[in-house]
Amino acid sequence: NSQLKENLYASLIFSGDRSFIDYSKIEKYYSDYDKNFLANAFSLYAYYNFDRFCNTIRQLDIKLLMPNIIVSFNETFKKLKNYDRNKYDAAIKTKTDDLEYLIYKGMTDYIEIIKSNKHLSDSFESLLNILVFGGWVEAAIALDIFLAH
Repeated sequence: NSQLKENLYASLIFSGDRSFIDYSKIEKYYSDYDKNFLANAFSLYAYYNFDRFCNTIRQLDIKLLMPNIIVSFNETFKKLKNYDRNKYDAAIKTKTDDLEYLIYKGMTDYIEIIKSNKHLSDSFESLLNILVFGGWVEAAIALDIFLAH
């Protein structure tokens, strides 16, 4: 049953129903190991429920997960496209604050770190391409700047 599968995977991305604790109000710190662990877990399972993934990222604080979370968003979009094209199209068309923040911070605060790490650089470029093909003008501009940098 696909609903059961999606609920199981939602728990794997640390996202239950919304009646749980609001983690956004708790002071947090993530080591590099923590960031990599979370990025890997999200990369594996987040595509089953993009909305819950974004909610979880918001709760965990995207600012503290940068730049590693770029890989998760890229992998999630790539897997979502193959898993459910309608959900993929809806996710691309929904300009979330999380994605806009990720692009902005990736281009301003983390550009040197991203460019110096092949995996991050490839993931960021791929994510920008995905968003460009989804009609994001901001992503097209960011991609041009990123490639020229």
